Amino acid sequence: MKKYILIFLTIASFNFISCGEDEDPLPPDTVIDSGGLTIELEWSNGGSFSDAISAADLELELTIDDEVLDQSTSSTRFESVSLSNFLADANYSVGVDVFSISDDVTFTVFVKGVESETTLEYTGSFDSEDGGASFPDFLTITKSGDTYTIQR
Repeated sequence: MKKYILIFLTIASFNFISCGEDEDPLPPDTVIDSGGLTIELEWSNGGSFSDAISAADLELELTIDDEVLDQSTSSTRFESVSLSNFLADANYSVGVDVFSISDDVTFTVFVKGVESETTLEYTGSFDSEDGGASFPDFLTITKSGDTYTIQR
């Protein structure tokens, strides 16, 4: 009987030790990353990369209090900006603008941790009649230390 009690206690002790608390999952729309964020903009009109670039020229910008911190305005590729980890804790805005457009497009903004493997996606669209249209506050990113909370 003592042998069975000893075996039971050994197994129970092992289970107790190996079953530590699980880490809390990240809240939705949150990235924890000590390297900051890369924010990328891609779009499609249903065709190839070349078709998308021909159909629209979209722009991406990162701002704080209406001051542009980073912008990407290429006409030959998709767009990308960075939110560096050394910037102040604050609310930042991600804007998507139409420079030119000839076909309806759906766009995706990817928010990626520089060092983590976390990627969040947010979509929108522009119609071919939306020349000059803008989503100046398409996303709001609240930076608090290494935690970035994204709001749409």
